[in-house]
Amino acid sequence: MLSRNITRCTPVHLAVLVLTAVGCAAATPETAHTELRYMIAGIRVDPPAPGFNTVYVEFQDQTGQGGDFEDTIYHNIISGVEARGYVNTKDHAKADYVLWATLRIFTEAGTEAGDKALASLGAIAGGVAAGTAVGATTHSAAAGFVGGGLVGAAAFGAINMMSRKNAYQMVIDLQLAKKVAGGVQTESGSGTQSGLQQATITNGEAGGSTMGQSKSQHLVETKVHFEMEQRVLAIADGTRLTMDTARAALVPKLIDGLKSALPRVR
Repeated sequence: MLSRNITRCTPVHLAVLVLTAVGCAAATPETAHTELRYMIAGIRVDPPAPGFNTVYVEFQDQTGQGGDFEDTIYHNIISGVEARGYVNTKDHAKADYVLWATLRIFTEAGTEAGDKALASLGAIAGGVAAGTAVGATTHSAAAGFVGGGLVGAAAFGAINMMSRKNAYQMVIDLQLAKKVAGGVQTESGSGTQSGLQQATITNGEAGGSTMGQSKSQHLVETKVHFEMEQRVLAIADGTRLTMDTARAALVPKLIDGLKSALPRVR
């Protein structure tokens, strides 16, 4: 007498089979998709003249990543600009170029909290407005069939969870200054006027006199550097992307963007 073992495929079993077939591996720094989006138009900077290629670099992390994150990015930026032909200097006053970079936010993208963080950025120095929120791409796996019927909710939920695509965003405020021979003059004027009016009544007749004072100020300020500004949005997305993986994927992209703000030395 022959006997057969019949194994019933439950929705969860089928979910495992489907996941094995489609290969929903979590994103890594190498497989995550990254891109930079410039939120205002860039300004062209001419290459430096021979012997005028010193640069002062400053990086600040306002997101509080902790550890040696801030120092690591700082040294990576220096390495990047040196690879473009510049000489790093720690003396701001002697620098031909000054590059300030500030990490403003690092949050999940396409979420209410992420959109709120972007909207709250306001303006950088010079009045540059914040950009619009960028939504993360999502993906859901198609439901399979069990005996002609749809996979149950548990299986579909497992597939959806394992194949969920999410994204993280960083915003960098970049300020680049180039030394200008003779300096750059900026003018501002302000004026104020105060007045005093007196009225007298004598024997039913009205008479009056008016006295007024006015003063104004005109200020001229000379700066050594001419400043240019940019705001950069960096996005990383992938299947089951974590914040740590997104950070590792975005840092090289950011370094490339920041060092490229400086033209190559001829």
